[in-house]
Amino acid sequence: MGVMGQLLRSNMDAATQGLFSDQVRQGVKTGVHSLGRGTPGREAVRQSRRDLDMALKDLSPAERKARLAPGANTAEVQALRDAEAMRAGEITDGIKSLGTAAKDWALGRDVADGRAMTLAKRYGAVAAGSVGLGTAGRFLTGGDMTHDNRGNRDIAGIPFI
Repeated sequence: MGVMGQLLRSNMDAATQGLFSDQVRQGVKTGVHSLGRGTPGREAVRQSRRDLDMALKDLSPAERKARLAPGANTAEVQALRDAEAMRAGEITDGIKSLGTAAKDWALGRDVADGRAMTLAKRYGAVAAGSVGLGTAGRFLTGGDMTHDNRGNRDIAGIPFI
């Protein structure tokens, strides 16, 4: 990581210190890693597909079809099924980890004393992000701060007004 990346990371860590606890950060890190590249399940699927391609490479179309039929239970097909099951488990675990981290963050479970100010900051950050995304979407679709893309008068990022 370059100097600029280190600077951005240290500033981001300092800025988010009150928003995200170590518990939430670890949950997100675990979830993203499980969904990302380089996991054992993903590599096993890739290798199984390569092995299956090599096994089928020299066969005629009829032989390939017979080898890949739903009832066929060749070693290559079974290895691919097992690898895909492992990858599906990794994806499920990653989604669960991200969901648990988000739930803990939103409910303040990671804050020992449950300070109201910490929760207020968190909900404020969510609201600010919503308003910011709404405003950006408004500009991208041809509107402005006080009018939507059809010229109707309303306030960007605030629903029901």
